[in-house]
Amino acid sequence: MESQTQNTEEKIIEASFRVIERNGISGTTTRQIADEAGLSEVTLFRKFKSKEGIIKAVKDYYTQYFITLLEETFSYDENNSIEQYLEKIFLFLVNLPEKDFNIIKLSLEEAHGALESEKIFKSIFESVMEKLYGFFTLKIQQGEIRDVNVNVLSLNIFGIIFEAAVLWRLYNLNPEGDVNQYFRDFLDILLNGISSEA
Repeated sequence: MESQTQNTEEKIIEASFRVIERNGISGTTTRQIADEAGLSEVTLFRKFKSKEGIIKAVKDYYTQYFITLLEETFSYDENNSIEQYLEKIFLFLVNLPEKDFNIIKLSLEEAHGALESEKIFKSIFESVMEKLYGFFTLKIQQGEIRDVNVNVLSLNIFGIIFEAAVLWRLYNLNPEGDVNQYFRDFLDILLNGISSEA
């Protein structure tokens, strides 16, 4: 019985996400969700009580999915070079599949006001920052980079990644030229600095 309940809830959550992708949160109705899931509205309300309850469940479910995906993407081992690691995460996020990108959009869209959106984005931010902090701390210990403020370095990397993965796609603001060249230029500045002195 519990398995059937869980399957019904997942069916509702997945159907809700598809409807939200098409219509946005404010344009989504429980009737549309019920039709998409092949269920009655009564079943939706029995499981989640309200549209707000469904939206919260969708956000929680897909935020956890996305955080797990990010944790896998940002994972590293001690043999990863800085170039390999940053290229892996940069290219993954720039080429994020549409469904996964829509999870970011959903986390930024307001359902319960700014506080809920901030909470979701904060979870994503903290997950990424923890991995970056660990990676750069390891590289300092290995002597591959000088002893720098790891929080500042991680925040800078996060800023570039967020710009590339989210803002470019959200606002159709692609960088001038090739994305791969953009990454190489970023890496050059990161590793060699901006000073003109040799």
